[in-house]
Amino acid sequence: MATELTADAIADMVVATRDKEKKFVWTDLIHDLQEFHAVPQILKSHKVKFAGGRGWKETVMTGHSGSAKNVGLFQENTYDVQDVLTTVRAPIRFTNANYSFDLREEDLNSGDEQIVDIIKVRHSDAMASMAERIETDFWGKPSDSDDVTTPWGIYMWLVRNASEGFYGGNPAGFSDGAGGLSSVTQEKWRNWTGTYSAVSKTDLIRKMGTAYDHIHFKSPIDLPQNQRGADNYSIYVNYTTKQLLEEMGEARNENHGSELQNYAGKMTFRGNSIKWAPFLDSDTTNPVLFINWAVFFPFFLRNWYMRLHKPTVGDPRQPNVIRCNIDLCYNFFCKNRRRLAILYQV
Repeated sequence: MATELTADAIADMVVATRDKEKKFVWTDLIHDLQEFHAVPQILKSHKVKFAGGRGWKETVMTGHSGSAKNVGLFQENTYDVQDVLTTVRAPIRFTNANYSFDLREEDLNSGDEQIVDIIKVRHSDAMASMAERIETDFWGKPSDSDDVTTPWGIYMWLVRNASEGFYGGNPAGFSDGAGGLSSVTQEKWRNWTGTYSAVSKTDLIRKMGTAYDHIHFKSPIDLPQNQRGADNYSIYVNYTTKQLLEEMGEARNENHGSELQNYAGKMTFRGNSIKWAPFLDSDTTNPVLFINWAVFFPFFLRNWYMRLHKPTVGDPRQPNVIRCNIDLCYNFFCKNRRRLAILYQV
């Protein structure tokens, strides 16, 4: 019986024929996360630039003197001036990604034999690494106050507590509190928190409503509100919670009312988008995060947002090696922790 030969087994065919391959593009199998929120959505949509300094500082009014009282005719007033102002500050943090190439590679990777531009590949590699670093930092926090390089992600400002209410205190490892303001001495410097047992109307949905009601504050007097426009909430969940909420939204019956809506795959709660954050999939407590972009935002040192430096020659012992750096000088800041909330499953 004759043995069937494959194309690769025929020497002349291998030498004379090249596999079909589209040039100058490649398939992206880099990331494990299906969607990134920090770079494409958060950093671009909500970023704030500042011109100089070592970080971002805000003034916080923690209360009033209580001077108002009911008085009688000709009653003498008493005057008591109290300190009601303090500050919150976040330092600048630095993130770098880089790549290098040998000048001779440019010529080796050129002409008709070039399938992809190797320099573009390495630049894309560095940008992909930068994106994952930012995403990781956004959904986390420094381990403690001795960590002076990690940016202050959402869990620096949003702290869990099993008690329902404004009990989100100081982040672990930071006895001075988030931004240098301790929630032990300033109880109003706390986020809303609580737990739930099941994704149902009487449990999670009810507690989401309670949280949403309590993190909205409206002053009865005209004060210079220190926030970036009107309240702008996004609600972030992992895939497990997303599926269960979608099923509730699709049911469209009395089990959930009008608070939860699912239209064409777009989930909302009281008109606010519910977004799947793949980075939260590893969190078995199935958290539900309420983030108000009017008070929480990333800030950048001007001219240092994904700054690509002019390529430079590195070590003089490698005169043909060119090094390229991409730098980001930034951090995350929260003006008012009482406008944030987190619920998690127990």
